[in-house]
Amino acid sequence: MNLLYPIYIGASFISTKIGTSSSAATTLRYYRSTDATYSNDDTEVGTDDVDGLAASGTSSEAIDLTTQPSAGTYYIACVDAVTGESNTENNCLSIQIPNN
Repeated sequence: MNLLYPIYIGASFISTKIGTSSSAATTLRYYRSTDATYSNDDTEVGTDDVDGLAASGTSSEAIDLTTQPSAGTYYIACVDAVTGESNTENNCLSIQIPNN
């Protein structure tokens, strides 16, 4: 018999402004997913406000979740695009729950 116990997940993310100009404030969104790529069917599980960043500036954000263990589940963090952003391909990062 397999017993499922809730697990605690703590994740920290650092947003870094790449480039020579500052950026406006934005939102960091956290999602639960079945794969490592964000899509519209992923479930949003939290948000953090990210202040505007100076050129090469950073902002540290974190989320704490309690969930049932499910091997293969991914958690994705995506920063909303801001006006004038030239590359939105680097706005998401994913981590996978290990298969234990």
